[in-house]
Amino acid sequence: MPKSIPPTLVYLDRSVFECPYADISRPGPLAQANAYAEIATAIRTGRLWLATSFVLIAELHDVPTIRRDSMQPVYQVAREFVVDHGEVRLLSQRAFARLPHQPVAAAHVGCAIASGARNYLTCNPELLSYADVMQSFADRPFEVIDPATYVKSRKRPLDRVIAAYEPPAALTRQERDRIITALLREFGYQTAIRMIALLQLPHLPAPPSGLSELSDATVAQVLDRASAIISSTPGEAPGAAVVGPHEPSVPHISARPHRH
Repeated sequence: MPKSIPPTLVYLDRSVFECPYADISRPGPLAQANAYAEIATAIRTGRLWLATSFVLIAELHDVPTIRRDSMQPVYQVAREFVVDHGEVRLLSQRAFARLPHQPVAAAHVGCAIASGARNYLTCNPELLSYADVMQSFADRPFEVIDPATYVKSRKRPLDRVIAAYEPPAALTRQERDRIITALLREFGYQTAIRMIALLQLPHLPAPPSGLSELSDATVAQVLDRASAIISSTPGEAPGAAVVGPHEPSVPHISARPHRH
């Protein structure tokens, strides 16, 4: 297990990677798919660290190629890879005693705990029903949780962020830069851009009606400024750096008819 575990290290199993391919015409799967989109973007931009394992890699080899290609940009940036087979075996055996019909899920529990991740994200309903038991196997803070609940738990109401810096017209340049930094680190650049427009920060053009219409230059301007601020700020935690201007996001997923 790593000596120093960042609070943003997460472990995902196959069920999470396949969220976008579920029947998202229903509210539940749609919420999980949208949560996965946010999590995937956070992993690719360094706001979340990903732990992975030999169990997950083996599972993803069985995924159809067209799906696996869309997953690779996420799982290939893993920060931690589980290699302590002894610890994994011991923890997996304890999990298997409660999940005798799901040996792969039990193995994932062992890998997730051994990796040092604080959160194991899964859409496996049986595994989630035993979350309290699985969490008790770890000797540190550890949570088994579904993606949608995880994303919701990490967000603060946006109006609290706005209220903390009102009135926008009175902002100094330093205050404006602090807001940009805070918004980008807390919410990611898509939400941050919306909030920047709402706050009417100077020198940043307000986005048009659709976020997708924002020019790359506008996104780059926001991200370049925030990256410069963060890189010059002492004491920043590793993994907190903001994504560079050319990093694409994972698009928000809309409900559509399920095709077999």
